[in-house]
Amino acid sequence: MLTRSSQIGEFYVMSPPQIPPKGDGLHTCDLLVYDEESDRHVRITWEEALEATLAMELETADGGQGFYPLAKDTAMADGNQNTTTLETWTNKAKLWSTYNKGGGEYKTAAADGGIDVRIIVARPFIEHLMHNVVMCVAGRDTGATLFGPADMQLSVS
Repeated sequence: MLTRSSQIGEFYVMSPPQIPPKGDGLHTCDLLVYDEESDRHVRITWEEALEATLAMELETADGGQGFYPLAKDTAMADGNQNTTTLETWTNKAKLWSTYNKGGGEYKTAAADGGIDVRIIVARPFIEHLMHNVVMCVAGRDTGATLFGPADMQLSVS
């Protein structure tokens, strides 16, 4: 009776490192999220997230001759007059994919605004069972109605 189902959505922003990391750059753009189904943390790689954006599908939609003509020049929200095209964004994201797998150089991936590439991962349909509780506390601090002994005496003269 006090249990109800509630949907709670989440989102995560995946971004490349803003300063050069030490080491080979392996897994610098990845995301770890908790998977309730398997009861463990799961790594979402930059490459998997890039494939999920379907930008790679648009690239090969015309038989491998480059981007699909209608999608190629789509303006992306870049916070700078929206001048970045889908093709430019995808090419920058691919450089980070190579770097994230331990290849390529940071300078190459970060060149020409490459550090401004973002992928937003949304989990809108997370459902939890929420339990409500009625909690009662005893004592005078919570307010009390006090009854004293009923010893009324009546006298008639």
